[in-house]
Order: sequence, then C-alpha cells, then structure tokens
Amino acid sequence: MNSHDAARRPSPAGPFLPGLDRASPHLAGAAGALVCRHAFDAGWVTRIGTSRAVLVTSIGQRALRDQLGLPDEVLATAVAQ
Repeated sequence: MNSHDAARRPSPAGPFLPGLDRASPHLAGAAGALVCRHAFDAGWVTRIGTSRAVLVTSIGQRALRDQLGLPDEVLATAVAQ
C-alpha cells in the first residue's frame, strides 16, 4: 500500500460530528460502517422512514446485550415494537 491508497481508506474510528451538542463514544469510518452493515443484515436495527435514524429490534436488543454487554436500560428506549 502506498501513501495515496492510505489517504483514500476510511479511518477505523472517528470523532463525534462537529456541531452536535453532545460528545459520546461511538464508531465511525470503516469500523462504524461494518458494524452498521452487520446490524442491518442481522436484523438488529431497522431504519425509521428515510432518515438516518434507526430503531433497535428485539433481536438486536438481545444480541447487543449478549454479545456486547449493553444493559437493557440503555436499549429500552430504542427498541422497535
């Protein structure tokens, strides 16, 4: 890989988007894209309309709890009915 190839490659993680009023840990770039794609493919999340917003499905809630250790309280408000 040369320096030109590295410049085109997305970073594995990135900073919170500027202009937002909160800064919280998150994935961005290539790592975020892979996790997002997997979450959609596995049925863990579903898109809300045509926006970028998503809801965590009940399958996703179980997976995120079991595989990532996220507590139910964190996911409760984001679960699709």
